[in-house]
Amino acid sequence: MEKSYPDQLGEWIKRQNKSLRDRNLVAFLAVVDDVRAAVEAGYSVKAIWTNMRESKRIGFGYDSFLKYANRLVAKPNQTAKTPSTEPDMGNDKPVQQKPATKTRAHSVASSPVAGAGFTFNATPRKEDLL
Repeated sequence: MEKSYPDQLGEWIKRQNKSLRDRNLVAFLAVVDDVRAAVEAGYSVKAIWTNMRESKRIGFGYDSFLKYANRLVAKPNQTAKTPSTEPDMGNDKPVQQKPATKTRAHSVASSPVAGAGFTFNATPRKEDLL
């Protein structure tokens, strides 16, 4: 009887020379749930890495750990909070777009506030020069 494809693939992967990066990613994926729970509990990523390194749960450096944590733990939570770019199909109201805002330099120059401190005037008054 012929082996299933996943079994064949598993044997092939075992025979391959895994790179260090692959081993590190697999090690991080093994502890990603614990890392996520610790981050949500309020622990710093540095403290989590230090503890896992000392307890021999992972064997790679902080830079790699931080890269994996940012990519696999922090980013999925942030993307869930961003508003969807797709229109809401259940809402019949038209989507309102924000009006274009003026640049800061333009808005400051066009509407100076009296008594707000120093304001630059490119054309000096004669009274101020004497």
